Amino acid sequence: MMVWGEQMAEYPREWAQCRSLTKQLVASYVVAFSIVFLMSLLANFPSLLPVHFSGILIILFLLNLVFGIIATHRLATWPCPKCGARFFKRDLYHRNFFTRICVHCGVTKYER
Repeated sequence: MMVWGEQMAEYPREWAQCRSLTKQLVASYVVAFSIVFLMSLLANFPSLLPVHFSGILIILFLLNLVFGIIATHRLATWPCPKCGARFFKRDLYHRNFFTRICVHCGVTKYER
């Protein structure tokens, strides 16, 4: 059985990039839900936040939407370190960001 540090020994940069892209995608979702929460707070309790704060939230939400689209595309097209094909995406419509196995060669995530 391999320990965590040995599993990334073969392709350390590639797996670190995969982890970074996953964190970027999760961060975009967290920021989006936070902005929606603040917008609903502003709609229900307008005296809590400044008047111009809603415009700033809309701009931040749109920028985050663009960032989320870019992060999704980068993760969906991230190449498998072993076979070079897209790790998470089999074809144009079928992708699974929760898979731990390459959909083409079967290499396990963070494996050599």
